[in-house]
Amino acid sequence: MKVTKLAALVGAVALLVSTNAQALDLGSSVGNAAKDAAHAGGKMAVEKDINKNLAAKNCAFTAKTTDLTCDLQDILKTLKEQKTIAEKSGFASDVDIFVKIGQGKDAKNPNLGSDRSSKVRTELIKKVSWWDWYDTSIDGDQLELSVKIR
Repeated sequence: MKVTKLAALVGAVALLVSTNAQALDLGSSVGNAAKDAAHAGGKMAVEKDINKNLAAKNCAFTAKTTDLTCDLQDILKTLKEQKTIAEKSGFASDVDIFVKIGQGKDAKNPNLGSDRSSKVRTELIKKVSWWDWYDTSIDGDQLELSVKIR
């Protein structure tokens, strides 16, 4: 159901952007600025919705392990669905995914952070090759995903 609502939202945004772009085809810098603003508004709406869907996964690592509190297959499925929606809206070519990988702490496993990064890179990043990934290490046990449409 969420995908249907999002697809409808994207369709409406795309129609609005297209209609505004045609209505504002003044050939002037003012008309171009208005078209750019309409296009930017559409990008922001799609980006916000994708980030909302990713945040809803509420993903984190279990303390002192590489086990996740969420299903990576579910995240992959969500990213594939979002890719389709982004393509339909015309915003799929310039999307970057940012992932923050909690390094955790475990006196018995000094490589915990590296193990977590490796897991994310092999089980998630390698399977989503259509967008660019940027990963960073953070303190704690979180796994945060977000996108930015350029």
